[in-house]
Amino acid sequence: MTPTVAVNPRMLMLARDSRRMTQKGLAEASNTSQSSVSRAEAGLDRPSRSTVDAWAAVLRYEPALFEQADSTVLPRTPLFRKRAALKKADTDATAALLRIRCRQVDAMARAVEIPEESVPKVNLDKEGWTPSQAAQWVRAKWRLPPGPVENMARLVEDHGIVVARLGGVGDAFMGVSIVEAGHHPIMLVSSDAPGCRDRWTLAHELGHIVLHHRDNDVLEDCEPEADEFASEFLMPAHEIRHQFGPRLGLAALAQLKRHWRTSMQALLMRARQVRRISDAQEDRLWRLISARGYRRQEPVDIGVDQVEIIDEMVRVHLEELGFSVADLAKALWLREEEFRQVFLRGRAPDPSGTDDASVDPGPKPRLRLVE
Repeated sequence: MTPTVAVNPRMLMLARDSRRMTQKGLAEASNTSQSSVSRAEAGLDRPSRSTVDAWAAVLRYEPALFEQADSTVLPRTPLFRKRAALKKADTDATAALLRIRCRQVDAMARAVEIPEESVPKVNLDKEGWTPSQAAQWVRAKWRLPPGPVENMARLVEDHGIVVARLGGVGDAFMGVSIVEAGHHPIMLVSSDAPGCRDRWTLAHELGHIVLHHRDNDVLEDCEPEADEFASEFLMPAHEIRHQFGPRLGLAALAQLKRHWRTSMQALLMRARQVRRISDAQEDRLWRLISARGYRRQEPVDIGVDQVEIIDEMVRVHLEELGFSVADLAKALWLREEEFRQVFLRGRAPDPSGTDDASVDPGPKPRLRLVE
């Protein structure tokens, strides 16, 4: 009798969506029938082992991924920070990748202690607060000192949010977040963004986690609220208001950017929000920003805040638990080449043949093995 596999329909769809493949495309590339793909995704058939292996080869995942039980579910409409140019196929693929990243984090987290999730949640309607007031409250709860947030990525990770970066997605995608009971919140953000935009995206996604991720509800038109939260969290009004002088210009915005580590454009919008600039001044500065190409690339480079939790989980497995790169890649349902690109930043195998694939030395380790 031909061996069959109990495929989880959701996981097969996730794997296919993450590679931007249709049912027809997968069937043709794997030399199987579209009917077999469709019926497996509908939960009607148990495909043969050879068919599942063929799908896995095309999708570049380990076949075991398709057999995983459901544990991580995104809201029906993921809370994306994106530009209008991001197409539905891109959002579907990114949402699928996020689900898979969640599973990979969960798989590695079984062996290590991640900081406990400690993100305050606010129901704006119930409390009668604005997003700005919620941001002030979170800063106070986390005992942040006055001034700019030193390292936005480190801050959210210290409070139990795992940050994962996704490269090669262009500038249309910026970030997406997920919260599910029993799992650490995860932010998936673009690794292609400049530091100032990256910090804004992290603060924006933090706003979603604080304000909007409640029982996986999907709230309408919540992006402006997340932006207001991010603006107050990164640039508190009572601290920054007096720093906008009466003759605010591009040079002053660039200097403020060095201090607050937010973009000149975000600072200009903040000047308007705190009523420290006239409409005529604002219009003139926006024209100058456009004329000098600053909408695409601003002066004053702000470094990207470094993330650590995923790197640390990988390091613990490779250096303390005795996993080889091939072992860990398989445990995360990836082919080794992609594992290196995603988790080891594309580091090539050691030409000597003794593949010491430990993660490059970074900050002092913060994760401990589960006892």
